Amino acid sequence: MDIFGIGFPELVFILVIALMVFGPSRLPEMAGKLGRLVWQLNYMTKDIRAEWEQQFSEAMRLKESARTEIQQIMPPSPQRIVAEIKDSLNPLAPVNSNSSINMAKKEAHE
Repeated sequence: MDIFGIGFPELVFILVIALMVFGPSRLPEMAGKLGRLVWQLNYMTKDIRAEWEQQFSEAMRLKESARTEIQQIMPPSPQRIVAEIKDSLNPLAPVNSNSSINMAKKEAHE
């Protein structure tokens, strides 16, 4: 059983040193303070982690939104056109209504 990378022998050694430094009368008080401190640190890290995850997900949403807008504005690349032509020649390939070939066909018919 390791707690923060500290095994049982190290934990016993720390407890013996704490007993010698603080004495048997103050050791329970110090343990209570340490427990409250650990609880508070855990509570604060949960809040910080939740805030960070919220900010990160917002940033990823904005990134995807920007990527979608840029893809709608930019003309299709030659590699994408070649891939779409290959896909359109394959009868088993799914049809993509937003492909540049289908858009060109729609523009030609208008």
